[in-house]
Amino acid sequence: MNDQSLELPVWRTVIAGYRDGVGALFRDGRLFRYFIYASALTLILMGGRLYVELDGSLTSGSETSAAQIGNLLFGLLISVAYAITTSPLTVALHRKLLLGETAHEAYFAAMLRGSHMRIVGATMAVYGLFFVAQLSAYPIIYVAYGVNPLNAADLEATFAAEPMIAMVITALTWGASLFAGLMSTRFAFAFPAISTNAPGASLRASFAETRGSMWRLFFIFLLIVFFPFVAFVMAIGGASVLLVIGNPEAVANPDRVGEMMMLSSPFLVVYAIGFVVMMAVIVAIGGAAARAYEIKVNRGMTGVAEVFA
Repeated sequence: MNDQSLELPVWRTVIAGYRDGVGALFRDGRLFRYFIYASALTLILMGGRLYVELDGSLTSGSETSAAQIGNLLFGLLISVAYAITTSPLTVALHRKLLLGETAHEAYFAAMLRGSHMRIVGATMAVYGLFFVAQLSAYPIIYVAYGVNPLNAADLEATFAAEPMIAMVITALTWGASLFAGLMSTRFAFAFPAISTNAPGASLRASFAETRGSMWRLFFIFLLIVFFPFVAFVMAIGGASVLLVIGNPEAVANPDRVGEMMMLSSPFLVVYAIGFVVMMAVIVAIGGAAARAYEIKVNRGMTGVAEVFA
């Protein structure tokens, strides 16, 4: 079944991600409801995290190591919750695209099923790559410069005194994040494989099945994210112009700009639309992963249901 000589078409897979992934939401009412549930739960998690950060219950005294560790653990907890709450949508999407199956189980009941928890594990593996990438510079900061990276005050003072250190650390962090992005593409096939109960489905199997396709998968996912991101940045720029025009005092009070942005109607509209688009992009990535998996592993067969029957 496996033919490593097959190459993934980048642009056609990007288009298929949106056409098949997002399109499936409008062709299947139950899947659309799953999308609404996942979006609502994600919004609650994001809102809860924002509330905690604005409330300062975790971030007060954030210059201390203990507070920084608390923030990291809280972020990790939110990531686990996100992986759990979106797992039914992930499984339902892949089973719809690859097996033509419509989900019938209640969304909340599906969260703790075996295959869904395996999806949670795969999701956390991807998150873990980026989490480690963000922390990759910490040992260098401590060993090379003798600064405790968990002490925000000391770190900020060091960066202010030695801007070159900040540049080096930023470059290393970006490099590590790029590496994490490339490695995460090697896990892409685990999601459709686990969702469809394919024999031997695992992160290790996905790593083998994506051999030779890493860069193509990377650019496929990058292109899916790129255009909505550019549109969002442009919308934020437009909202900023409207904010300045409607509130000339913002120029004279730059310290209040952040607060004004949070309460400005144009920004609230942009954020709301941006959130919906973000969730649609996640679905498009799932659609592209399913299509790439079908091409690379199942040689583009349309009767995929027969393979796993």
